[in-house]
Amino acid sequence: MNKIIEQPIIVDLSNIQVGDIILFHTDFNRHNLMSLLSVAIDGFTHDDYSHASIVSQDDKGNLTLCQMLINGCNSDLLSTQIINENIKVIRYNVLDPLFDDEKATLVKRINSKIGIKYDFVGLLIDQPILQLTEDIDPNSEIWLGRKDSVSCECSTYTAWCLEYPNWWDCTPANFDKAIDFFTTISQGHVIKIV
Repeated sequence: MNKIIEQPIIVDLSNIQVGDIILFHTDFNRHNLMSLLSVAIDGFTHDDYSHASIVSQDDKGNLTLCQMLINGCNSDLLSTQIINENIKVIRYNVLDPLFDDEKATLVKRINSKIGIKYDFVGLLIDQPILQLTEDIDPNSEIWLGRKDSVSCECSTYTAWCLEYPNWWDCTPANFDKAIDFFTTISQGHVIKIV
């Protein structure tokens, strides 16, 4: 595993803004079957991160983490979702700086999908086909999946929120490896939040 992921960090919530992406790394744990899925995603995408989520805000102004999980899209306080996790916080350069009117529009877009269903077909069929064809031919543009946002997986939901190009075929690796488009805010194992 990448040693940066294991590096203990303290996350200062004042450095995180609406629209920031939080990538998660999960090690295999035989007591957690979902960790097997994470390892499979890591293998298919050739990256350390298997889950993507996006920072939003609730009605009280608290930072929340919106993410597509097996039970659908949900939102919880950011501070409760990243403690003791191996994460990478990145910011889409288009959103830096994020002005108040843009922030309000982005929060509305992010929160509009809370409650939609997880796209299991996209995760288990469409994404592996895409990744395998890209392994054979890096210039391949084969995409058999849906291009609407009726249901999503974690990274397609996150990309849709940001109106990221070709959001429908994004994986966590697309965010992690697009260093020209994203700035790393924080990376490591979260031991404390201030």
